[in-house]
Amino acid sequence: MKITFILPGFTRFPVGGYQIVYQYAGYLSSKGYDVEIIHAMFLPTQEKPGIKKKIIYSVKSFLFALHLIRPWFQIDSRIKVLGTV
Repeated sequence: MKITFILPGFTRFPVGGYQIVYQYAGYLSSKGYDVEIIHAMFLPTQEKPGIKKKIIYSVKSFLFALHLIRPWFQIDSRIKVLGTV
């Protein structure tokens, strides 16, 4: 079974809700589930972002994908982590 968690953007500092999602994802992944975490910066319920915010988020997503920005919480390598614009 595939399980997807959607979080509102990246955070470089410890946040309780993110930590719980990462822990659940790790647990489910260890039980054999296909787990994915999506960090979605711009959700349909938010106002439309300007070009500056889109560029900043795109750069952060790119650096995260290259592992130049490391999360504060160790995420299981079996979990697919994505950033979306």
